[in-house]
Amino acid sequence: MIKADRVAISLPKPDTYEPGKLDIDKIRTSRGGHDDAELVYDSTWGQLKADNDAFVGKSSPSRPSVETCIQDAERGAIGDLDNASLRPGDAFCLVSADENVAWIRFVSKGSGSPPPLQFELTVWQRP
Repeated sequence: MIKADRVAISLPKPDTYEPGKLDIDKIRTSRGGHDDAELVYDSTWGQLKADNDAFVGKSSPSRPSVETCIQDAERGAIGDLDNASLRPGDAFCLVSADENVAWIRFVSKGSGSPPPLQFELTVWQRP
């Protein structure tokens, strides 16, 4: 079951004290601690990091099936990603501890250092 389909999201620009974060279970972005976030945008290094036991792996720039997205996430833990290496079209799949599955495709960067990041997001309830 699709919970969110191709939603445009912006991962907020982190500041010194609060990272930007994406909670795929609640389909929201915010700033603050790492609680409930599967993807955290670290202000110190400008890196995206998997958090809270999420599996994250590279995926196709075209939205995959939920089954393929699960395989992509479980097959390849990507570690930390430097925002400077992100290119439009780069895509990732995440599986949360609550068993939600997300496909997230990088769209663009805003201005600033580090910049806010814009993504397209689809979230499924795991079958």
